[in-house]
Amino acid sequence: MLGLTWAAVDWTAGCVRIEQARVRVTPTESAVDEPKSAASRRVVPVEAMMPGTMALLRAVRLASPRSGDGDPVLVDAAGGEPRPEFYSRRLAALCRGAKVPVIRLHATRHSAADLLLSKGMPMVDVAALLGHTVDVLLDRYGRSTPGGVQSVAEAFAKAVSE
Repeated sequence: MLGLTWAAVDWTAGCVRIEQARVRVTPTESAVDEPKSAASRRVVPVEAMMPGTMALLRAVRLASPRSGDGDPVLVDAAGGEPRPEFYSRRLAALCRGAKVPVIRLHATRHSAADLLLSKGMPMVDVAALLGHTVDVLLDRYGRSTPGGVQSVAEAFAKAVSE
């Protein structure tokens, strides 16, 4: 999201194109850079994932001090480009305010992967949504779920007895 520009928002399709990233360069600097891999470049159907996202983006654009096509979507009140750690600190503050465990911002990706995989979504599609290959998805996010091995063993027994 930190590298997202208004030009990468497809208002008609309700999608955003991930074409670049904002990364921390030094403790006081960040810069726009290429995505980490070819799989990182992707189209994310944000409106389908969370209805109302496009309306929220329209409101943000109207209120933004920088709203030209090449401008970043996420800016601070003065129109500056916030450093990546700002959002990590903000999430931590929101967690504390909600009296829930504080998690790392990147852990939200793990939660999304876990949720989608637990719902039986194909690994290749979950990987594509997150901008990974299946190998990376399994390496970073794959783990056995509580009762998962037992469920697979029972499904195996059922399959071989049919």
